[in-house]
Amino acid sequence: MTWKDGEFHFEPKRTTDARTIKQSLDALLLQGMQLIDNAAYLRNLGLASESHIVKSQKTLSERDFENMVSRGAPLNMVAQKNFYKAIDENETVQQLIDKLRLPRSQWIQLMCNLLRTELISLVQQQSKRAVKPVLEPKRIDRSLIQTVMMMLRSPDTGMFTYPAFLYFLEQEYFRAYRSANPISVVIFQMRIYSANLDPVREPLPLPL
Repeated sequence: MTWKDGEFHFEPKRTTDARTIKQSLDALLLQGMQLIDNAAYLRNLGLASESHIVKSQKTLSERDFENMVSRGAPLNMVAQKNFYKAIDENETVQQLIDKLRLPRSQWIQLMCNLLRTELISLVQQQSKRAVKPVLEPKRIDRSLIQTVMMMLRSPDTGMFTYPAFLYFLEQEYFRAYRSANPISVVIFQMRIYSANLDPVREPLPLPL
């Protein structure tokens, strides 16, 4: 999914007994977008195969590690611990990847999460100095975001209110206008089905 171009050939009515894809298309697309974002994050930090990774804290208990890493993406805790324990400051990133034998889709997200939670730092072989963003990241209070989001939702249904929908729609319109891309809106109007096939169907009651 990270390829920018390619050739695809479809063979209709051809099936196979082997089922190797067990996730939905939506889940696979989401993983693909996350992989692209994480790869861009590492590229902006200057990641190279000869780069080195160092642990930000030399003495860290397992409980402290779990608390710190839980602030990041909800990844498998065992996989994150194994990745962290396998880090050897004398090894390059390429050597670490070869040792762990993890596919690109896995080690990228593990490395990004450890970097974002400040458990590890990236250094270059030439200077051995930590590569930090030009702007220091500011910690975001998620509760403030949740408070604003709940103000935009109906307390009866938990769904966004109609004015909030219009606001989001306007923002999407401006975004599409600036990027010269089309915008599509699909609206479903839910009504009650009547057994007598009455053409005029009543809207759903609020509890439904």
